[in-house]
Amino acid sequence: MLTIRIKNDGTGTPEIGNYDFEVLVNNGIIDFGHVNGHKRSEGWQELVRMIADYDSFDQLIADLHKMQEDEKLRKAAEAMREEYLTNPDLNMDFCYGCDVKNNPKCDKCVGA
Repeated sequence: MLTIRIKNDGTGTPEIGNYDFEVLVNNGIIDFGHVNGHKRSEGWQELVRMIADYDSFDQLIADLHKMQEDEKLRKAAEAMREEYLTNPDLNMDFCYGCDVKNNPKCDKCVGA
């Protein structure tokens, strides 16, 4: 038996929905994914069409691009933290890069 499970991921708006889905055959998952931007006014039939048109390979490529962007942001945040830790002109009361309460790492936070 073919089963399609569709679950709203809760990130949409009243007009636009985003969904996770699974396609199963005899309780075994044969495909899964996520569709963004379903216009609710177009009805559930259009959502099912979007799922049918979903291309796992294209989504994989999109996910890889997002991971690259996330890595760039992480590196930029690390550079900003390092600048804060090493630049005495940035005189703040505490360091945003440290977990002051549980694991202070810089001289400014160790004494906090």
